[in-house]
Amino acid sequence: ICKKTNNLNSLSKVNLKILQWNIGTPFYKQRKENLVLFPYSLFHKNRIKFIENTIKKLDPDVLSLQEYLPNEINFKNYPYFASIKLEHYPYLNTVIYSKYPISNIYKDEKGAFILANIKNVNISSIHLHYNNSKYRSSQTERLLNQKTEGNYLLTGDFNMQKFINKFIHKNDFDSHQKIIKEFIYSPKNIFLGSYIIPLELDYTYYSKNLKIIYSKTYYNYIKTIQSALDHFPTLIEINTLSRQDINN
Repeated sequence: ICKKTNNLNSLSKVNLKILQWNIGTPFYKQRKENLVLFPYSLFHKNRIKFIENTIKKLDPDVLSLQEYLPNEINFKNYPYFASIKLEHYPYLNTVIYSKYPISNIYKDEKGAFILANIKNVNISSIHLHYNNSKYRSSQTERLLNQKTEGNYLLTGDFNMQKFINKFIHKNDFDSHQKIIKEFIYSPKNIFLGSYIIPLELDYTYYSKNLKIIYSKTYYNYIKTIQSALDHFPTLIEINTLSRQDINN
């Protein structure tokens, strides 16, 4: 019995919690060459406080964030990071922050994603084009072409609009089918999605050899609206050992 308990304890040490969240707001406004929050005084404090409190409460090991305005929030507990600016979001960054060291960082501005290896798992932050499904398809191809050996957790704002389990655009449906040939799809609540209106925009896919402990989207409508956010956070816990290693 003691030996079995020790094995379980050792497995828990290799678990990794990832928070996927588009933390942007519709109230960004371009001013000259900068992006500011407008109206600043109404939403900014609520939004920053809500984001910081949510991260503190859920205590993830890794943050996969989209629409991050540089220097807007200080992630002091996450010393390792990778960041990319996208062609279709020139003032907002797609980022990965981590409590653990990051290696093998790959950035693709046209593909709109970052890949970073954390504890032997290739974790993404993705933000595909918001209104061009054909372009999103090309971005998905770039992502799949980057796949090599090893375990992957693909998470981010894919912008592939899905309503109650049906894709609105055929290009997005085709892209999804291509992805699930290589990865397992972890669906959200099909009636609520991840967006403030019942649409699925944020997706999680993972390698068939990777074990997902749980995946949960946190629906706090009142706080989300008060904070001028339009996406809900999803927390994913994985075991960084492959399934074969766990079984052994």
